[in-house]
Amino acid sequence: MLQLMQTEAEDIEVRPLRRDEYQQLGELGFFEDEKVELLEGVIVKMSPINEPHNTLEAMLNELLVKAVPQKPMVRPQCSFALSDISEPEPDLAIVDRTGLFASSGALNTEHPSRAYLIVEIAWSSLKKDLGLKARLYAQAGIADYWVVDVDELTITVHRDPSGERYKSVQRFDRFARVPALLVPEVVVCLDELTH
Repeated sequence: MLQLMQTEAEDIEVRPLRRDEYQQLGELGFFEDEKVELLEGVIVKMSPINEPHNTLEAMLNELLVKAVPQKPMVRPQCSFALSDISEPEPDLAIVDRTGLFASSGALNTEHPSRAYLIVEIAWSSLKKDLGLKARLYAQAGIADYWVVDVDELTITVHRDPSGERYKSVQRFDRFARVPALLVPEVVVCLDELTH
């Protein structure tokens, strides 16, 4: 994504923003009225969310919370430390609950960087979720990444990350029962959610 910009006079190298700098800007109130995330060192506006997206997210969140065993935790729309230059906010992530606390028992100040499952719910962000974000999640070694298409009511499941891509990408229709790879208690059928 980051590349040299061509100008008539010279090539200009772009320096990516680091996660710690991004967080400092947030703490200073730079993004108060904006919904943004950091992807490959670039501050990216998040797509607007429509009501079908909200409804699917709420239903999936409810299902995941009920299905997930004690140790993991469901985190809706929370920051995720993907790399030194990427901090997306996936719609849903299942993470290890124990990693959220420091050794003292206090809440950890770092965002989770490992996940059992990451789910992006896509309406206007489908291209980004299936393209750029899939590449970034693969690079980070996320073993189970799902993209739920709001319009088509499908789940595209990405597994077996290798470099910048997933070796296994499968698309399931609304009637399929899709089990999570690392949390087998989680099985999602979009048709059952909507009835």
